[in-house]
Amino acid sequence: MAKLSDEKELFIGIKKPKELRKELLESLRDIINLLKKGEDMKKARAERYEAVSELRGIMNEIALDLAKLEQMLPKYTFEKPKAEEGAKEEKEKPRAKKEEIELLEKELAEVEAKLRMI
Repeated sequence: MAKLSDEKELFIGIKKPKELRKELLESLRDIINLLKKGEDMKKARAERYEAVSELRGIMNEIALDLAKLEQMLPKYTFEKPKAEEGAKEEKEKPRAKKEEIELLEKELAEVEAKLRMI
């Protein structure tokens, strides 16, 4: 290998060197900002992973406690409630509303027909 001093030096002319230097520095600044954002994303992912792991542990504890509670409670079956008369009245109300709406629509149609004749 030849040393640099033995080789001929070669100079290349650069047009507008200040602008080129400025653009290079701006590019480097953008790259550094992107690297910082990448590191922030890694930190956020790690925090999220830790939070999810903690939440899973808590959920498992709750499931175990719920299973223990179910074992402690007595077995009981609930009877289905009988339909009350109030529920029947509520079902009749929508029908009455539908009939009122139909009556109003008929009256509206009659009024529109009279207006067309005028």
